[in-house]
Amino acid sequence: MKSSIQKNKKIIILSLLVGIGLGWFLNNFYYINFYDVDSAIERLGLDDSDEGYLSLIEPISCTSSSQANENQGCEKLYDFSVDGWEDNGQNCNNQWIEINFEDENLVEFIVLQNYQYEGLLAQKDKIKDLEIVTSSGDIVNHTLSNSSDSQWIDINLSTSSLRFNILSSYETIGVENCHLESIDIYGRS
Repeated sequence: MKSSIQKNKKIIILSLLVGIGLGWFLNNFYYINFYDVDSAIERLGLDDSDEGYLSLIEPISCTSSSQANENQGCEKLYDFSVDGWEDNGQNCNNQWIEINFEDENLVEFIVLQNYQYEGLLAQKDKIKDLEIVTSSGDIVNHTLSNSSDSQWIDINLSTSSLRFNILSSYETIGVENCHLESIDIYGRS
């Protein structure tokens, strides 16, 4: 009796393993030879080929109303350094920064950063009210906080450039230079 149970147990396990192996083989054979991935993506509504993926948009050039020195020009805002942009003692008055892209992009949001290091943050004036103008003339107004936190601004507009007009500052006492550490621009091509 025991030997017939052992024999049946071996046959059942062997049949199960053959079935699993055959199922795996046929499933892969079907997906490799017959499954249309593009139509499956379309049916699921995941095809955004005309929009592209959300990514960091890299500017091709920039200009600014002034800069403190050659190490703190507007290009330092997007080169992943901590130098950032600084005006030449204008205390943010009538200052602007314009950033240009290679093509028109859907800019979804930007992230602005004052100095992250508190000691340096206290030594510079910070932007308070900001007007962001797109290449088509759309305007987004925003008030930045007087902090070292990253600050997110929704844009959701198509543009080939962004101009940041500084409308006011926090007027830090005893400080003449306006500073911004970085601008990260996110969107779709």
